[in-house]
Amino acid sequence: IKRVLVDQLFFSPIFSSVFLMTLRLLENRSIDECYALVSRDWWPLWKTGLMFWPFFQLMNFSFVPIHYRVVTTNSAGLLWNCYVSYRTQKR
Repeated sequence: IKRVLVDQLFFSPIFSSVFLMTLRLLENRSIDECYALVSRDWWPLWKTGLMFWPFFQLMNFSFVPIHYRVVTTNSAGLLWNCYVSYRTQKR
């Protein structure tokens, strides 16, 4: 539970912000426009992540053998990145 809390309270908010900012910058948007879009998209994205990642990580840390955890997390990350791309392109 400690690992999941650290991940969700410290890593996830920062990573989500950086990911969204990088995504918008790669779309050739201005810094001001990027900041506005990140401000708009960050909370819904993080809220959805709180419904997905803690459950996934608890299952991963509890049931997946240690030598498969990286592959399992990377597979979930691929699905998550597909969702983020879909979510940010809808707007």
